[in-house]
Amino acid sequence: MTRTHFFAAVFSILTTLMSSQAQAVSRTFVSAGGADRNTKSNCDATAPCRTFKAAMTVTDAGGEVVAVDSADYDFSLVITKSISIIAPKGVYAGFSPTGTVAGTVNPNISGIEVQGTGVTVVLRGLTVTNLRGGGLAGIYAGPTTSQSRITIED
Repeated sequence: MTRTHFFAAVFSILTTLMSSQAQAVSRTFVSAGGADRNTKSNCDATAPCRTFKAAMTVTDAGGEVVAVDSADYDFSLVITKSISIIAPKGVYAGFSPTGTVAGTVNPNISGIEVQGTGVTVVLRGLTVTNLRGGGLAGIYAGPTTSQSRITIED
């Protein structure tokens, strides 16, 4: 193999590897009219997801998920990485956790639960309402959140 062919082969392999890796997504969006299948397009502003749960799957650690319009978005949400969940001023982003699943009371359901060591979570402008049928808490810092920082902002 000539030197030129060797470098061309290495360049081709590196290009393939780089293009197959997921692109960094630091900001994703949710909307009342969104669809969770939009994770394929990274829940961008033109194709937002319907739930924070789905959008978080494609958002990088340290990134943010932004609600673009008012809606009840999730019944419950478990956060395991550093992230910001944001409802801008004037946008209602609701969580309505229920402690009842299929008619059975589950006292371990929270609206938003943070898990993980050393994570930084910002919850801004969210509304957690109606803890129905029991449930643990509206917002809960799980037992594995040592050295974590959780900020709740209006």
